[in-house]
Amino acid sequence: LGTMSKPIMSFWYHYFGSDIISIDVRIIKPGENKYTLLSSTPYDVNNPKHLKERDPWTYKEIDLSPYAGQVIKLRVIANRKGSGASSDMAIDNLNIYDKPASDVGVVQITRPTARNRQSASTSPQVVIRNFGSSPASSIPIKFTITPLCGPNAGVASTFTETYTGTIASGGEYKYTATTVPTYPDGSFEIRATTTKSTDMTSFNDSTTARSVGWYKVGIQQGFYEDFDDCNEGTEQGFFADGKVRIFEVGAPNKGSFTTPSSSPNVVMSGLKENYFTGTVENYNLPELIGFDTISNAMMRFKHQMKLSTGDGANFQWLAGTTWNTLGFDGSDFCPDWYNSGAVNALGGEPGWEVGTPGGNWQSTCWPLSLFNFAQTPLVSRFHLEAPAGSSEGWAIDDFEIYIPPQNSAHPKFVNSEEYVILPYQDNHLYTIIENTGAKKLKECKVQYSVDGGAFSNPELIVFPKPLWPGETYRHYFAAIWKAPTPASQTICVVT
Repeated sequence: LGTMSKPIMSFWYHYFGSDIISIDVRIIKPGENKYTLLSSTPYDVNNPKHLKERDPWTYKEIDLSPYAGQVIKLRVIANRKGSGASSDMAIDNLNIYDKPASDVGVVQITRPTARNRQSASTSPQVVIRNFGSSPASSIPIKFTITPLCGPNAGVASTFTETYTGTIASGGEYKYTATTVPTYPDGSFEIRATTTKSTDMTSFNDSTTARSVGWYKVGIQQGFYEDFDDCNEGTEQGFFADGKVRIFEVGAPNKGSFTTPSSSPNVVMSGLKENYFTGTVENYNLPELIGFDTISNAMMRFKHQMKLSTGDGANFQWLAGTTWNTLGFDGSDFCPDWYNSGAVNALGGEPGWEVGTPGGNWQSTCWPLSLFNFAQTPLVSRFHLEAPAGSSEGWAIDDFEIYIPPQNSAHPKFVNSEEYVILPYQDNHLYTIIENTGAKKLKECKVQYSVDGGAFSNPELIVFPKPLWPGETYRHYFAAIWKAPTPASQTICVVT
């Protein structure tokens, strides 16, 4: 500290867990050879202990002015109860420097959070801290927003605003921007930086957060996501939320989870680490729209699962403010959808327990006929609860919303009305029309040709009552088959 007049030690810390005792800083002073507790520490469990894994980190600043111009030794000690495992403690951004008069920075981005709803975007919100020894005012803040996926990945957009108030030394202010930016669809990064011209340090000026532009995706032409186009998330608007937000996109690299269903990526409850006891985690889909014109959509995906006994997972959809379980166990048309009709971890709801057979990849599906012609978007998520233990988790790949043909008429049979087809005599044909679409069929047109010749004029069939999917109707052609020759004939009917 030889050249410093107002030396300080600063760092950020985070600790969470019932087995934590304290974090403290110790010093060997000039002329001494033993570490002693530095004043203003320890930071015990009440000063303050973080209550959640995702609580913001806490800033600590220690005045070293009594030792200005001297040589000292410092160390940081983390203390826990015995061998207790509930004692996650960390420090970051440790600095020893001469405290300047002017020094401000953004220390937290509080908005956007896990996702920004694109249909109701809000302006960014940040926390500004005055690290300097003098009051600070007129603080410019530069916002940089960068898409992480898609064709514009890495192409940043920026805007700058100024906080015109005053922040006392050591104080903080939560600033809400007046600009509502155009956030990218899908995964993006937002960075906020103070750019005050008199600022005397730069290492504490900025902070960065990640979010997802959550938007409405039409399913009329089908929807597919294999998570392979981007290692930083997805462009489609999927996002993780929950206690720790452990779902992430990338190459699996943990235990038996090393091979994706389709290379190179999956989305998984921790690519390298097991999920934790007490986990309640979700992986949310984008808002799916277009069901108002669609019948009998089908959800399909592949998954690999290894859960501890007593843990469970399922797929849920939102009605109002209530999350509902989609589907049930024991279906004939989707036999691999769930393996239990009542999972304790899920409050007795249907779901998956233990895992997929052998812990291997398994294809599964569920019909979305519940949402036929629905006017509102489908909000849905993969849901994992682990009250009992910790295990490798849940990997998901090749997600699809399959849309079957909606309006389809199939001529499944053609024959002559005459018992015997006589050459050189006019014959009358009929065909059986089957509704092979997902919707009721009200009408269609039909025509035929013989031996690759010209087609007859299209005939409009208006069914006496709409045909349900799979239902058939016999249609007698008005167009006469004129005097066939005595040879094999090929009749082609098209709708």
